[in-house]
Amino acid sequence: MTTVRCRFYNCAMSTPILATKLYRPPPRPEVVHRPRLLTRLHAGLQRKLTLISAPAGFGKTTLVSAWIAECPHPSAWLTLDDRDNDPPRFLSYLVAGELLIGAVVVLNRQVIAAAHTREKTEGRLLVHADFLALEAADRLRPFPGRRRDAALFVNLEPCLMCFGAAMSCCVGAVYYGVESPGDGAVALVRTWQKRDSDFPAYQIPFTQGGILRDDSIALFQRYVAQHRSGAMWEWAKTIASQGNTSA
Repeated sequence: MTTVRCRFYNCAMSTPILATKLYRPPPRPEVVHRPRLLTRLHAGLQRKLTLISAPAGFGKTTLVSAWIAECPHPSAWLTLDDRDNDPPRFLSYLVAGELLIGAVVVLNRQVIAAAHTREKTEGRLLVHADFLALEAADRLRPFPGRRRDAALFVNLEPCLMCFGAAMSCCVGAVYYGVESPGDGAVALVRTWQKRDSDFPAYQIPFTQGGILRDDSIALFQRYVAQHRSGAMWEWAKTIASQGNTSA
């Protein structure tokens, strides 16, 4: 096993998070409906950025809250103040709406690719942290060594898609933090009766769990504490509830 000790999250995540800054104000039933402005906000989805500018008290927050309530796309809310004019603090809040799942690909004790899950940020599903990290490593030209010497580190047991990506990327090892009972694929892969002679290059990597397990569980407990509801919140609770028991 490689001796690289990786924290699976950005160092900025050590910044304390005020959970109330992440809560979207609920739309008020008596508010005046503004269909023209809501239509313009919907049109803004085709752009990288929409800026709403108006004096205090003109209903900017109310408008955005009403728009999010009827918008079919995933969203995250962050209330900013003067103290957020600090990159580590801002980035901590920026990723706080995402599940706290991160991954790195390590080769010769050097991190050659890193990613965190981006479901909220991109509004897509095939953006798991381990999948994105493997994809980033695969794009390196030339690849900086032997692929079999590379290892994937991720704080959550890979799903079947991500484990397949690790095999297709030809990494030699997969290390993960905490088990994922709902979608983890390690047990399934270990029962695969694969004949290596059929496709010698397609090997099941060495796999080990329990790496920084307590730290990984703490990240999910933090996510659960900072959010109130939703399918991802319910799923995260199953990870967070595993406590500090041994893997």
